[in-house]
Amino acid sequence: MPDWSTWVRERLGSLHLPRGTEDEIVRELAAHLEDLYEEQIARGMNESEASERALDRATWGGLAKNIERIKRKEEVMNNRTRHLWLPGLASLIAAAVLLLLEIRLGIRDSFVHLPLAVTAIFPWLGNMLLCGGVAAYLSRRGGGTRLARLSSALFPAGVFFVCFCLVFVARLFEADPFITLSAFAITACNWVLFPGVALLAGAWPFLGARPMSEPESC
Repeated sequence: MPDWSTWVRERLGSLHLPRGTEDEIVRELAAHLEDLYEEQIARGMNESEASERALDRATWGGLAKNIERIKRKEEVMNNRTRHLWLPGLASLIAAAVLLLLEIRLGIRDSFVHLPLAVTAIFPWLGNMLLCGGVAAYLSRRGGGTRLARLSSALFPAGVFFVCFCLVFVARLFEADPFITLSAFAITACNWVLFPGVALLAGAWPFLGARPMSEPESC
């Protein structure tokens, strides 16, 4: 019986993928060729004819390109998850949990009334510093680029902004949709601007540092 693994490696060449991934692909294709070979043998062909027929049914060049494209796409998705989505979600969950704990514990003494009646929740904004720093650090540790670190740190503010817009649109469809510009601005500052600034401040020390591993994609 032919050595199908050797055949596959000779025809595919280098896929420019991690060694373990290439080995897995070679094993799968070799097993497929062996099945084709056994099928031809069962039809009465000799070993030489069965080998040629099995190999003729594989388009090696196009197959190699498709495999490399698919695998690299998977790697990009994995990198984006590690660099952006996981740190961002961790930051968002931590921010939400800390806010709920502060409300639950009745921490209200540090509300500070700023000009234009803007109210900043300083304990929560302090937690935003921590959340932004943790998100940027996790992204940097995973090899994230500066943009990935910044995006993961600001992820909670982005979610707050989307929720704020949805609530605002829903408010327009109520029986009394009137909302003043000042009320809109105050709410936007409390839930988007101030948390965003705090998240950015927390992430700042990690934005200039080099990634702990080579970044492959944002």
